[in-house]
Amino acid sequence: MNHFSVLIRLLRDRRKFLDEVRNRVKLETKIASLLIASSFFFAVYGRSQGPMAVAYK
Repeated sequence: MNHFSVLIRLLRDRRKFLDEVRNRVKLETKIASLLIASSFFFAVYGRSQGPMAVAYK
């Protein structure tokens, strides 16, 4: 399963996604996928904000 597809499913149908989490349907996969996706987005954010912080020094 693509890690970003879990994020897309969460954004599209939050209620169904949370019901699956409550029922522990593929819970480990969801946790890992959301951790990888959020790490990627934090890295992109840090990469874009890093040069801005240096420019203001």
